[in-house]
Amino acid sequence: MTIPPETAFDRYLRSQNEKDRKKYPGKHDLDLLDSGSLKELLLGLQVVLNLSLASEQPVPEHRDHPPFHVDYIKSTEANAIAFRHDGYSFIGITIPLIEVAGQLCARLCNSLDLLHALGLEPTQEVSEALGSVMLEILLFFVVSHEYTHIVHGHPLSEVTESGLIHEFSLGGRTGNFDDQILEADADSYAIYHVMQNWIRGSKRPSSIALLHMDSASLDDQDGLLFACIVAAIGSYFILHPVPRLNAESVYRLRHPPHPVRLNFLMETAIAWCRQNRAHLEDRMKPEQFDSLLSLVAGLVWDNDELRAQNWKTQVAFLKTPEGASYVAELRRRKDEYRASL
Repeated sequence: MTIPPETAFDRYLRSQNEKDRKKYPGKHDLDLLDSGSLKELLLGLQVVLNLSLASEQPVPEHRDHPPFHVDYIKSTEANAIAFRHDGYSFIGITIPLIEVAGQLCARLCNSLDLLHALGLEPTQEVSEALGSVMLEILLFFVVSHEYTHIVHGHPLSEVTESGLIHEFSLGGRTGNFDDQILEADADSYAIYHVMQNWIRGSKRPSSIALLHMDSASLDDQDGLLFACIVAAIGSYFILHPVPRLNAESVYRLRHPPHPVRLNFLMETAIAWCRQNRAHLEDRMKPEQFDSLLSLVAGLVWDNDELRAQNWKTQVAFLKTPEGASYVAELRRRKDEYRASL
């Protein structure tokens, strides 16, 4: 008899070593949540994501993998993980990650400055709609990132079981350059799916309707959706700055520095535009990107000068010869890995 995915998901988490069991003691049973908007959001999101993954089409560069199932994890930490077990490819999301994402998007959508920058009506209805759209974009990106770890064979695709792949290394930031290559690959593939789904795919009509942009031109609609993607995903990376960098420590991170991740994301997004919406590149020139990201950063950091300075210090290092060499090598190795699929 086939084990239901939610049962296999829970059993796997409970079977881990003591350290991982403390972080992730098992599946989060949504039936234990009080009825309300959070429970409805989680149930609806799970249905949408699992339906989307169930209709996955064969792709030549994808490694063989079992069918997907998305579920929630008991935890006090904001994280997302990917693993394979018992005939399934699992993506697990902790409730704190959903809550952090929700708080981020609420802070953004309640900004009159951001509504104005996006060309949206400054009404409560549109503000709430913007929050919903950005939250969905952000969570879709996180799930797509974990999805890439599976379909690109990051967790040793030749075997049927795999260890946990964490989006955040909360117990410590140490890693190696090979880890960073895989994380950069997952980011690039994830943003490709976000662009495809929101600008050309099934997410476009509902997002445009929610934001009251039905009567806008195609170009303006595209520009709005692209800006929403930048704001939502940009806030996610800006929220988690890395420590001070130097020519040695930058190679020992588990993930690339967040300014690098954002730049790589934009390179992929612009490449997508050139293939699918050539005019859209002109709506997100470097100056527009910097202006929008600066606005988002101010909202996320809430005038915290220390965090702002931390980010500036990282960017300054990445412009040094050592930093530029690191970025060039990471880009080369990422592209080399992608070409090998």
